Formats: sequence, structure tokens, C-alpha cells
Amino acid sequence: MVNLLNLPLLFASSALLPISSMPDWLQMVAKVNPISRAAETARVFIVQGSINATDMSTVVFDVSFLVGFALLFTIVGVLASRLALRAE
Repeated sequence: MVNLLNLPLLFASSALLPISSMPDWLQMVAKVNPISRAAETARVFIVQGSINATDMSTVVFDVSFLVGFALLFTIVGVLASRLALRAE
């Protein structure tokens, strides 16, 4: 069941190919895709080995985006499980 969500997210991210080579509609999806943000952050560390001043803002934004995404869906998951348990 998890792969039903993970594989489309992976293929619609910048982990496999650059966002600029995607169709316009897929570029919009890839820009808000958390896998794209994680891949871009990892790519900065792997390729460059360190962060310069220009990449620092990008890394901070990407990590902030990932933390916000994780917090949002943690709250959604807790609320959904409470509703499901209350319905029983």
C-alpha cells in the first residue's frame, strides 16, 4: 500500500531527472513534492561537500519545508486515528 503513494511521488520528483526537463504540469507537482526537496538538499551535500552562502538559503528553505510537511501530516495522522478510534 505504501508503494502506491511512494512510487508516483518518486517519479514526479527531481530525484531521477531535472525539473526543467519535465512537462509544465509535472514541474508544478515536482516543486511541492517533498522527495524533490529532500533530493535537492542531499544533492548539495553530496556533490559540493559543503554549503556556500548561496546554497544556504535553499537548504534552509528545503529543510523547513520538510519539517513543516512532516508536522502537518503528523497532525493529520493523529486526528484521523482519533476519529477512527472514536467511531468504534
